[in-house]
Amino acid sequence: MDKKEVDSEERFLFLSFWIAQRRAILDRVSVKTMEWFNLYTARDNVGYETGQLRPGKLGQWDLFGWLTDPEIGCDENEALIASGLTAAEVADERRRENLRENCVDPDNEAEVADFERRRSMSSEELDAEIERMERELA
Repeated sequence: MDKKEVDSEERFLFLSFWIAQRRAILDRVSVKTMEWFNLYTARDNVGYETGQLRPGKLGQWDLFGWLTDPEIGCDENEALIASGLTAAEVADERRRENLRENCVDPDNEAEVADFERRRSMSSEELDAEIERMERELA
């Protein structure tokens, strides 16, 4: 399998975005967060190798994930500011991740609705639903 390389346009867009982002967050995050930001957004840190920021929106998610890693320990609000993500984007991705962890396709409206319906059931309603499903499988 060939290793994916960053092309000139991706590199240009990467550098343009992170330079603008650096200016935007200056004096809005702690020194610690700024130091990590500068390390991760260094000009030679764009790519698809482990530890590099991927181009585009994926790179923003990479940075947010690294900054909020317990070993790094940056404040989540500062990580949002530094990565350029919004709280709504992170909340939506966490919701989608929770659905995937529960074997629900977040893009399948029927599966999501069924999952939400079952999650809101009382324990008695859930037991009755399990019994109904077991009878259906018998």
